[in-house]
Amino acid sequence: MRIQDMEEDQFLLVLKRLQTEHLEPKIREIVKAEFKTERQNFWVPAEKHYLDHRHLSKCITAMEEKEANHAFVSSMRKRGQVAFNIGFGLAVVGICGLIFAVISEGFRHWVWSVFIPKG
Repeated sequence: MRIQDMEEDQFLLVLKRLQTEHLEPKIREIVKAEFKTERQNFWVPAEKHYLDHRHLSKCITAMEEKEANHAFVSSMRKRGQVAFNIGFGLAVVGICGLIFAVISEGFRHWVWSVFIPKG
């Protein structure tokens, strides 16, 4: 029988059979396999658990030193950035001053050559 020829009740019955006989068993298999994998991943051997705790205790004591080093390096980077900004600003001021000096000196020579008679 084709789907187009079925009545609503017949179609719903086919869907229910499809779900209960085919889909649910597949879903159960997948979920059981995943739970089995998760249980295996959850279990940690005692020695590994102990070594992990020792490693964490070393990391926690080194954490303060790591944070202090990070703060020191960050402050040095900020100071370096400030020094770079000051140096860059001075370079820009120097170049602008040089350009202004060249222009003013050229203007002074032009004024002296045009308006001041030689002689």
